[in-house]
Amino acid sequence: MNPELEIELIDRFVRRDKRERLKMFAAKQKTRDKMIREFNSPGIFNPNLMIEIKGSDRTVERLLKKYRRYGMGDVVYVVSENYEWDGREMAVEEILEQSMAMCTDVLGYCAKSKTAFYEWHYSGASYFLAANKAG
Repeated sequence: MNPELEIELIDRFVRRDKRERLKMFAAKQKTRDKMIREFNSPGIFNPNLMIEIKGSDRTVERLLKKYRRYGMGDVVYVVSENYEWDGREMAVEEILEQSMAMCTDVLGYCAKSKTAFYEWHYSGASYFLAANKAG
């Protein structure tokens, strides 16, 4: 768990009206699960900072290519209900492969490039988040 990175992620991409609540949850291990549940929908994010990716572009290979083209680095900090991934730094390719194979929601934040991705298996969509959308 890295509350500083999580607060940076929240300040950068979450809608203003949801930020304080999420930051309060992120600050304590005891309320972390509440923060993670808030990320169960892309509606939590500022829509002006999102690029939605659907259909045939949603393969690990194509997403990796897009994310790299958009400036994302190779390693992300992971927020997920999957306790084996949550709070860890992982290679983008590894977490994409695992989360897509297991149909598990995951949020990956690249602190180096200040970009993120969100895999939301319920909708069959992926989302790239950046202050300056590259799409």
